[in-house]
Amino acid sequence: MKKLKEIEKTNGCTYILLEREGNWVMYSQAYSATPDQVIGYEIFRVRKTISGNERFPRTTEWGVDAFTRYTKPTDIKTYLQARLDRGVPLTQNASNYLTRLP
Repeated sequence: MKKLKEIEKTNGCTYILLEREGNWVMYSQAYSATPDQVIGYEIFRVRKTISGNERFPRTTEWGVDAFTRYTKPTDIKTYLQARLDRGVPLTQNASNYLTRLP
């Protein structure tokens, strides 16, 4: 079974896996030309192919088990910090991202 990539580049955007809890993931989204400027977050339930490989949701699945959030980075910082405060370990990508936020 192939798991989702930690970094996915598609349609002119770069997606970096920040968090994974069970079948739910959160990716940061940035234009590939400016990867340090996050424009949003993709939060979705992981889907699987018939062969069992993980995949991103299809366009038709958005709004049910997949959502795009355009929020302030400080909101995500608060979310990640709250997870740390509860003793939930962060992925390396999330930890790196957290240290870059104001």
